[in-house]
Amino acid sequence: MDGPKKRVRLDSAGGNGGGDAGSRRNPYTGLEYSRRYYEILDKRKTLPVWSYRDDFMKMVEDHQIMVLVGETGSGKTTQVRRLARRASAQLPG
Repeated sequence: MDGPKKRVRLDSAGGNGGGDAGSRRNPYTGLEYSRRYYEILDKRKTLPVWSYRDDFMKMVEDHQIMVLVGETGSGKTTQVRRLARRASAQLPG
C-alpha cells in the first residue's frame, strides 16, 4: 500500500456529481420502484455524501483501508454503508 493517498471530503465543500437510480425496476424483485422509493432517493440526493459516490467506489476499488471523516449529517452512517455494500459486490473474487 505504498501508492498515493487521496483525500475526499464528505461535506458540502465539493465532490463530483453522480447519477441516479438508473433502472425503474428493483433488481431483487423485478417490480417497479414505488413512489416512496423515489421520495427516499430524493432525500438521499440532498446529503453531501451523494456527490462523492463515484470517488468512494473508486477508492474502495483501489485501497484496502480507508479512513472516512465527515461532518454530522453528511450521510456517513446511513449512506456510506450502502455504498460500501455496493462497492464490495462489484469487486472481483
